[in-house]
Amino acid sequence: MHLDAIRWSLSTRSSGPAIVAHGLRYQIVHGELQAGDRLPDERTLALQLRVARTTIRTALAFLQAEGLIERRQGLGTVVCDF
Repeated sequence: MHLDAIRWSLSTRSSGPAIVAHGLRYQIVHGELQAGDRLPDERTLALQLRVARTTIRTALAFLQAEGLIERRQGLGTVVCDF
């Protein structure tokens, strides 16, 4: 699932953070994003997906709670090895 697919889902459903998290989770689980890959910063993701930064922050919090990503100030968001 690429960013265009996530954008399309966002235009057809109401739960933005859940849809963004689902799209990124899909990319991680299916190997489109590998362990150690760095995600774009919140601002860039928000612009690419045309959503608010709070939507991105919430989605990333979901993924962090699941152990799929690690977020570190100054380093950014990195895909974990699971």
